[in-house]
Amino acid sequence: MDVKGGLQEGGLRARLHRLFQAHPVSMGETYWQHQRHALCFGSRLIVAGLACVIHALVPALFVRTGSTTVVRLREQMAALGRLGPERYGPDGSEAQGRSYQPIR
Repeated sequence: MDVKGGLQEGGLRARLHRLFQAHPVSMGETYWQHQRHALCFGSRLIVAGLACVIHALVPALFVRTGSTTVVRLREQMAALGRLGPERYGPDGSEAQGRSYQPIR
């Protein structure tokens, strides 16, 4: 292990890089850009989820809110290049070995 905590395997800087930078960089974004996108997507999903809960209680309310939100977010992800063949193979597996099942 690096005594100074450098970018060598197991060093503090390497661990911090993996936690805060590796994924945003793999997506072609800075930490702050990725944070903004994730917060925007996440908050929209929370609102859509709450609409679905209300819809479960009162079926006449928010009839299409959840599904419309999911479709729009998927379209935005596709426009950002997050769903294209350059990110996922034909079997749906991501380059880093994570699994993704495409919407059909």
